[in-house]
Amino acid sequence: MKITLFFLYLVAIAGSIILPSIAFFSRREVYERWAKIVCVLVCIFGVAWSSSGLVMLHWRDALSRNTFDYIHTARSQLGGAIAGLLLSVVIARPWKKIAVEKSQPSA
Repeated sequence: MKITLFFLYLVAIAGSIILPSIAFFSRREVYERWAKIVCVLVCIFGVAWSSSGLVMLHWRDALSRNTFDYIHTARSQLGGAIAGLLLSVVIARPWKKIAVEKSQPSA
């Protein structure tokens, strides 16, 4: 089970990093400025959430109960912030599609 959780946290880190890169470098959609900032915040919070999960997974026995509870509480708050921010972006749909013109062969 530890190896599954480990890979899940790595996938979450990769997803957190891919999200802002889509918002910044997409050629099909133009995102609003606030949505780009929210995506960067989700990236930071997602990396922090996954990193704290990895810490809890690896050092579960070495952490004191107070430290473990503190990290668990911080993870819960980060998870809620991530869910709320992503939900606000999805509901608002702050992107505009760009029509991609295909080059026509000259005759």
